[in-house]
Amino acid sequence: MKTRITQVQLIELLNAQQALAAANKVAKEAEAACEAAEKPICQALLRGDPIERGPMTAALSRSERRVVAWKKVVEEKLGIEEAVRITNATEPRVYHHVVVSMQEVKR
Repeated sequence: MKTRITQVQLIELLNAQQALAAANKVAKEAEAACEAAEKPICQALLRGDPIERGPMTAALSRSERRVVAWKKVVEEKLGIEEAVRITNATEPRVYHHVVVSMQEVKR
């Protein structure tokens, strides 16, 4: 037996899609604001600039990643061992992120 898709169902779906789109837009704007605020602090920390005294502190988090989009093709053509060798010879990309924390106030 066929059921009917109701107008209420369609309205609920449309409302959910619009809410998701709005939330995604807000999230993208917040991400851009974080990146804009983080960049000069990250550069200053990399230079060794001091942090103003106060309850807030910041440190750099460092991570590395080898971007090897071609790895699957190399595995298929040359084998896994060769793909591992080439991957290990690939210079990793270094990422820095600022981690901000609040120090406990001493009394």
